[in-house]
Amino acid sequence: MLLIPCEDTRPGGAQAAYKHIEQLFQHGQLASCQQEAETASWQFRLSNPAWAAKLQLLQAEAMISRGLLNDSLRLLAAWTPASNDLGDTVRKLAFESDAL
Repeated sequence: MLLIPCEDTRPGGAQAAYKHIEQLFQHGQLASCQQEAETASWQFRLSNPAWAAKLQLLQAEAMISRGLLNDSLRLLAAWTPASNDLGDTVRKLAFESDAL
């Protein structure tokens, strides 16, 4: 059975999820960070696309740190910014250069 997370529409839910997942990354729990970032990015893709894009970048960062370079490059190639946040675009480019 395939489990697809439901869309989350709670105010502040995406930002809280990002903070939690970022803590996983900072504590070296890279596999958990990657998994939860992927799940949360799907969860918020419609209700909060800007945070979903940030979560995908965090997922890619965890993948790079785990040595999953080709997988991270595929994720980053499909990534599109949800807002005009140049900081996210710069992060994406930095992650791509790290993976290459």
